[in-house]
Amino acid sequence: MMNYLVSIIIPVYMVEAYIERCLTSVMHQTYHDSAIECILVDDGSPDKSIYLAQDMISRYHGIIDFKIIRNDKNRGLSVSRNNGIEQATGKYLFFLDSDDYLKDDCLQTLLEIAAMHPDAEVIMGNCLDKRVNAPFIHFPIMNDYLIMDNNQLLRAFYFEEIPPMAWNALVSHELVTKNHLSFKPGLIHEDNLWTSKLYPLVTKFVYVPKVTLIYEDNPSSIMNNIAILNDLGHRIVIMEELLKSFNDSHFVDYALFLCISLLRMLDMSKSCSEEMRDKVKQQRNQLTKYSLRHGRIVLVLFELLMYNPMSSLLRFKFIRHNIDKIQRKTYSLASLFIFLH
Repeated sequence: MMNYLVSIIIPVYMVEAYIERCLTSVMHQTYHDSAIECILVDDGSPDKSIYLAQDMISRYHGIIDFKIIRNDKNRGLSVSRNNGIEQATGKYLFFLDSDDYLKDDCLQTLLEIAAMHPDAEVIMGNCLDKRVNAPFIHFPIMNDYLIMDNNQLLRAFYFEEIPPMAWNALVSHELVTKNHLSFKPGLIHEDNLWTSKLYPLVTKFVYVPKVTLIYEDNPSSIMNNIAILNDLGHRIVIMEELLKSFNDSHFVDYALFLCISLLRMLDMSKSCSEEMRDKVKQQRNQLTKYSLRHGRIVLVLFELLMYNPMSSLLRFKFIRHNIDKIQRKTYSLASLFIFLH
């Protein structure tokens, strides 16, 4: 079996309006130095998506090796990606959604950095969000790329400076398989949970500010058609997992990360059933009890924003618009408190 440098994994379902653009962007990659494989996972799409893909592949005469694998029935994005990982033989995995597309120099940009830093487990490019015509990530860096160790990466991730998306990055295949990382089936925000498990394992992360992927707004996508009730239900499942595997080595920023997520969930729960609200409140209580049990008083003061009457402060625009700054101040105070203690 041939070992590739990169395995691009593309789940295909109900994207006949986008699949040709996506595959064209893969076929037009300027990187030609090593073999690349592109694995399309047919998730039982009832439209013409996979037939359009097959026609394009049959007419393609380039260096990228395309293969199509099929789920036995519609399984969802997580299972499709997991099946792609199982079939992949590349040193790096690269996830690409079929309604997005790559810049022509995407792989060349990322692989040149990978060659300079072969010990980096993740090399991530920037992404242009077509909805607002602006990049996803706004790191004020001076050089062509930024290297982060595990502490720097997790701090940036927990403070939402790095988006929780699995795509637009070269990810060490060995790291994923060695740690049995997979996408949880049936989830809508599956990337959030997957990256939350991946990044604590990464010892070296490289961020490239150059835009390498275009994120397109697909009106028929799951994310654009999910009801608040359903959305909250998936977030509750993810929060259960995150609370269960609490990152004690980064206690302060991890707790703040969970608290910010819970604040959003509590806001969403106002328009949901009492049962859903109770589940979110139970998770809120679990986080606060954990902070109390470990004597994290400064954290508990911040977490009071999840409770009445302190939650009423979030009605003020100033508080809502500066919650990230308050989060950072809390982090500094909590860290200083621990140091003095």
